[in-house]
Amino acid sequence: MPKSSWSACTSPRNCSRHPDPVDRQVVTDLTTLAHIDLVIEHGPHVIQPVEMVSGTWVYWSVGNFTSGMGTAASGRYSDQRTLDELAATARFTETSPGIFAVEPWPVLLCNEPFSRTVYAPITALAEPLPPIVRSGLEACLRRSTAVVAPLH
Repeated sequence: MPKSSWSACTSPRNCSRHPDPVDRQVVTDLTTLAHIDLVIEHGPHVIQPVEMVSGTWVYWSVGNFTSGMGTAASGRYSDQRTLDELAATARFTETSPGIFAVEPWPVLLCNEPFSRTVYAPITALAEPLPPIVRSGLEACLRRSTAVVAPLH
């Protein structure tokens, strides 16, 4: 297939908003066999939920982490969701020796494809921005909060 018509979202696995059943089974098996504080999965080109599996918090996919995957609605990564990403952060609190409580703290980052600038929209939207940047960040925030909430 010519590169210009190829999309990162050509298969359900590449751009699904939900974890792949095989990945879900691997994480379930892993978290039931060992004490794991946090799992960060990656693979799809879009943000997927942050959820608890067998008592362990799991970031299923952080999207295209600060990659600036191209101009929206054109080229290889035409799906605008490929412009969104999470910084998979977490707060760890030791509740007893060697035992930690984990609080996921997903930080949303959005690529502005024309200038190749990465924004943290929750803070950036409080500042004056050019209208095209503001609308792009608002769209990123809407897309992402539909999958992961709360975002920071």
